Amino acid sequence: MPADLVAKISHDFVAAVNMDAVKERLGKLGAIPIGSAPDQFAAKIKADYDKWGPIIKAAGMKAE
Repeated sequence: MPADLVAKISHDFVAAVNMDAVKERLGKLGAIPIGSAPDQFAAKIKADYDKWGPIIKAAGMKAE
């Protein structure tokens, strides 16, 4: 995906997540909106995968 498009989508997403109505709705669902940059999000996903991947594999879990 072109970098300028990623930047635009990221900017718009962060703006939406920071709207009070969206924060309230996500809070009711138990979510904590962060609104980070794409590279920060990618780093978080990788860290979670590195942390939980071996546990998931050892438990034999699979997506259905």
